[in-house]
Amino acid sequence: MADGQDRWQTLSAWAVMPIAIRTFTGTLRQYLPALVGVSAGIAVIEGLGLRDLLLLGGGLLLAILLYTLVWRRRFRFRVESSGMRVRQGIFQRRELRVQWSRVRNVDIRQPFYLRPLRLVGLVVETVGAGGEELVVDAIQYQAAEAIREKAGLSRGQASDDEGQEEGQGHAPAGDLLHQPSNGALFVHGLVSGQLWLVLAAMGGIFGTFNRPIMNALEDRWERITAAMDLDPDGWFVASAIVGGLSLVMLLFVLSGLISMIRFHGFELRREGGQLRARHGLLETRERSLEGRKLHAITLIQSPLALWFGRCHLIGHQASSAWDASGSSSELSDGKIVIPGLSLDGGRAILAALDPGYATRPQWHGVDDQFRSFWFQRVWLLFLAVVAVLVWLGLAEPPAAAMALVFALLVLPFLLHWLVHRRWRKWGWAEQSDCFFIQSGLFGYKLEIFNIRRIQQLRLQDSPFKRRHGLVDLAVFLADGPRTIPFRPLASASTQANRILYRLESSPDQLL
Repeated sequence: MADGQDRWQTLSAWAVMPIAIRTFTGTLRQYLPALVGVSAGIAVIEGLGLRDLLLLGGGLLLAILLYTLVWRRRFRFRVESSGMRVRQGIFQRRELRVQWSRVRNVDIRQPFYLRPLRLVGLVVETVGAGGEELVVDAIQYQAAEAIREKAGLSRGQASDDEGQEEGQGHAPAGDLLHQPSNGALFVHGLVSGQLWLVLAAMGGIFGTFNRPIMNALEDRWERITAAMDLDPDGWFVASAIVGGLSLVMLLFVLSGLISMIRFHGFELRREGGQLRARHGLLETRERSLEGRKLHAITLIQSPLALWFGRCHLIGHQASSAWDASGSSSELSDGKIVIPGLSLDGGRAILAALDPGYATRPQWHGVDDQFRSFWFQRVWLLFLAVVAVLVWLGLAEPPAAAMALVFALLVLPFLLHWLVHRRWRKWGWAEQSDCFFIQSGLFGYKLEIFNIRRIQQLRLQDSPFKRRHGLVDLAVFLADGPRTIPFRPLASASTQANRILYRLESSPDQLL
């Protein structure tokens, strides 16, 4: 294949497996929530017997298999000196062409079922698409590496023969920056917020099937209490507490295990001017990123991570997932996540990427009007909710009335503390070529980027801010905007003009 990359090529017969799995999972994500999310869908599911469900599932799998076979047969790709072309489609043929100059990243992915065959999948991401644009399944690693070399993201000095000896198509090369242990990856799953993703997934499942689950639990509880001659009400409370604690522990363990599976064998290496991250147990992913395309670094600590002294880094690439209004879609495929870090390890990686990133700058806060603005609006919103409850008569029961009175007495102090804490967390700093923005409430978030990465500066205001001579300073990078709120107009304008002058007069501005 590598010898004839200038001609149209077809996919391997083994490409049926990844295409079928991708089609099946995509179908489930698109249609299953819509089906089970409404009462009519649940009624249909409950009305079907086991035989009907098996026939329905078999028909769906057969349709997906036929679709996959036709898709693979009509798929063509061609590698040229200037770019890559793909022809695909069943009922409507499309031809996509990507110039190598537009390529943001070339991913090499290897699911576990392709490892014995020594085949990999290739994903080409571009700046204009904001995500995956070209996907080529089940090709040899040498061919994938040749395509990545044409895109300017080659491995450097490591040979392809060494890669095949590994069995997974890759031999480590370059300077090792980070390689966390399994324990560090497990802790990352506990403290990085993956718990909420697991909880949301389990909540969706329980919300769909809660009726049969609750009926089964109640029936089992009645049998246990009757057999042991126990008081159902008294023991129910104790069992609910124990069950709740056990569920929380289970969720934490699942979060840690998911992190270990996702980032299994994580390695971050620097090869010349490139960063290369490789990880994954069920699907090994290998991402390459040129240093000049790394536009910003974010250090994140959740509340639990602060307690454990852990953090993780996110490297941001150029993306078109934002527009002039400042909206942004958080596309994980446009980022490189570096998990399982201690604070010292995070600073070491920041220093390796750019010595200026690891400095401790002099921080500047945002204006005190931030507290007044948010406290007034949140408090007025709460009072409006109370007024609606009283008007609807929902506050008449004694318990509800006492709860509202307690909230009216306590909530102002709680809101003031929360807004004050948020205000204290906000800060910015400018030191040499580096710009720093920190924020948070119970956790901590630090964004760092080179000033020469800035593409646009914008001063944004509102009626409240205009009355107090304040603006928000929006800093636009290639991957999206960052905002410093409630800045005095004079200092923000002076800083923006100084940065713009520096960018326009600098002969070596980074693109």
